[in-house]
Amino acid sequence: MYKERKLRIFMQSGPSDPDCTREIRQKKGQPRNRRDAVPADAYERKTTLIDYQPFWKTLKKSGESTYTLITRHRISSATVDKLRKNKPMNTTTLNDLCRILECTLEDVARYVPDGREKEG
Repeated sequence: MYKERKLRIFMQSGPSDPDCTREIRQKKGQPRNRRDAVPADAYERKTTLIDYQPFWKTLKKSGESTYTLITRHRISSATVDKLRKNKPMNTTTLNDLCRILECTLEDVARYVPDGREKEG
């Protein structure tokens, strides 16, 4: 009865009591922590296949800055952050960058093989 009451309170008010949250998670059969939910091979280091190093050279040559990209051309700061960290990016965004900087895709991004050969 006590656990059912805690479950009802949790559903009404949200996760305020960590013990209640743990009981509910175990009751639903969910893993106890996030690492249990993700396969072990998902934590292997992934190599970058697309590199945005050419973008920074092109940006310098164009006379634009990250500030002008964000303020004048409405490129989000998250996009600039993705460029800095070589994160995946939408092709529409790459198209916009090419249009703004008046360059080709090769001037913004380059393909870097990961070194693994395909089996089969």
